[in-house]
Amino acid sequence: MILDTEDALASTHAQTVPKNEVHSSTFAPTLTLTFEPAEANALDRLQELLANERDDTQLDELVAQIAALLHAERSMLSEETSAKIADYFVRVSTLTLEPRDVVPHREAWRELTRKDVEPGWIMRPFSYVNERLSAHAKSLFRGDVPMYEAAQRALGKLAFFQLGAVFELMHDARRQMHGTFALHHALTKLPNRILFLDLLHDRLAQNAKSSTKLAAMLIDIEFSSVVLNSVTAMTHDDLMLECADRLRSVLREEDVLGQSGRNQFCLVLPNLRMEGQAQLAASKFARLLEIPVAKQGIEVPARISVGIALAPNHGRDPELLLQRAELAKREARQRGEQVLVYEESFGEEELNQRLLEEQFTIALHENEFAVYFQPQLDLRTGQVQSVEALLRWRTRSGEFIPPNVVVSIAERTGQIGRLSNWMTNTALRHCADLQRAGYEINVGVNLTAMNLAERELPDFIDQALRTWGLSPKHLTIEITEGSMLSDAEQTIQILQRLNNIGVELSIDDFGTGYSSLSYLKRLPVDELKIDQVFVRNMLKIKRDEQIVRTVIDLAHNFDLTVIAEGVEDQETLAALKALGCDKIQGYVLARPMPASELLPWLERNCE
Repeated sequence: MILDTEDALASTHAQTVPKNEVHSSTFAPTLTLTFEPAEANALDRLQELLANERDDTQLDELVAQIAALLHAERSMLSEETSAKIADYFVRVSTLTLEPRDVVPHREAWRELTRKDVEPGWIMRPFSYVNERLSAHAKSLFRGDVPMYEAAQRALGKLAFFQLGAVFELMHDARRQMHGTFALHHALTKLPNRILFLDLLHDRLAQNAKSSTKLAAMLIDIEFSSVVLNSVTAMTHDDLMLECADRLRSVLREEDVLGQSGRNQFCLVLPNLRMEGQAQLAASKFARLLEIPVAKQGIEVPARISVGIALAPNHGRDPELLLQRAELAKREARQRGEQVLVYEESFGEEELNQRLLEEQFTIALHENEFAVYFQPQLDLRTGQVQSVEALLRWRTRSGEFIPPNVVVSIAERTGQIGRLSNWMTNTALRHCADLQRAGYEINVGVNLTAMNLAERELPDFIDQALRTWGLSPKHLTIEITEGSMLSDAEQTIQILQRLNNIGVELSIDDFGTGYSSLSYLKRLPVDELKIDQVFVRNMLKIKRDEQIVRTVIDLAHNFDLTVIAEGVEDQETLAALKALGCDKIQGYVLARPMPASELLPWLERNCE
């Protein structure tokens, strides 16, 4: 049931006005959402107006419309679940803040994201609700534009802030839909992959206290489809149930048996003294399972492949062990062998890539990325008036992942839109902080070819600017030369819409792609950035200096600003200034720095 609007606003206002801030305990535990005094006052006034002019019929209509939107997106959620989410949207839109302390299990979250639930479809109705409420606020405030704009900023902040809780609700709803079998295989009632990983984690913790070994196994069973199809009284399910019973009959009490796929069992064998014991046990399992199952006088043979990974030899992480057991099983099948123990040569590169992709998904959900900023110097004024936002990711193990690798993972896993949205919002949030501190700084954000293929990109950018109370002139969208050529006509349309909003557009790494002057003439861009590969050696290599000179002249002929990247010394800076370059960026000015260091740097270096 939708909460009463007056009570909802009163509850929210009681939380927000005294300190003007709200803390999240789920999506971004370190993020504090702060309201300016004008925004808090606007929420207070909105409470009064809604209390007097509340229309429950409109809210009921909104629930129905959003439920229809969700259903139309074929989100794989039931109508009942869609209605729950729609109801939650409305409760968020009426400023109800509910603490949601449930953090999904890592593997449960992955199961959710594997089911083609793309964050984009959940954003659309969410933005729709926020727009409807903003329109309602506009009519209530009538001619009071400053009050309406303050309320709009506050509503937008709350909308983005609560998005994480929506995903929590999706997780809870999906778990309810699966019922008691959420952690067990529906056929055999054995632990599924999610529960098995938890049990493996527990066994590893116990095993670490002793000097024994632990074996994680994956057993793949391939039945003869030709024979099975000829046996009318026997099904694949019958065969798997029989195999499960056979394995149960020979396991020790401390062993763990699970089913992680239609034809695959997973096992944990703790307290082993040597690797040979794991191999003997696996051979025993294979012989037991390859005995044909007989029905109606016909025997159904099976081909067995077993992969083994050992702790601590091959790692102590549950997911890593299971991945390495999978590689060993795959290698065994390719070699025509029944049992193999993992070796480093078994697809390590592929494994590392898959593990990194899984770590990326977790990092994106748990807000583990960081945004660094690198200042840009305007050579015409001698002032720092802009910065570039740069993505940084250091994994939990301390490994730094280069930005280009992060982007490729995001594109490969279909999450580039979500990553770019997070990057843009984070950069704008810090830009808004700088504005409040008295610095009129423009921030540049990089987008990819996949971002440009998203028709909703301009709408998102417009909403994000409104959310953080920034003028479009405070944002520069940087797009590489190559990304613009992937679909030139589509790119031009998207860039034109962004240009209509009023944001500045920059071609990044200019000179490394293959764009023609005819395209450059049609693109509504404001700036060219000369790639650092030419800038760094321009004083040593004549051709590089000529390229830099040509790009500067070309940019100015098109009435574009030109910025040089990778400037590392005063000599190069002076040469660029002499050539008429407008701006520079590089170590000679400042290295990329965390957001927390940017304001102190500006205070030290800018008048």
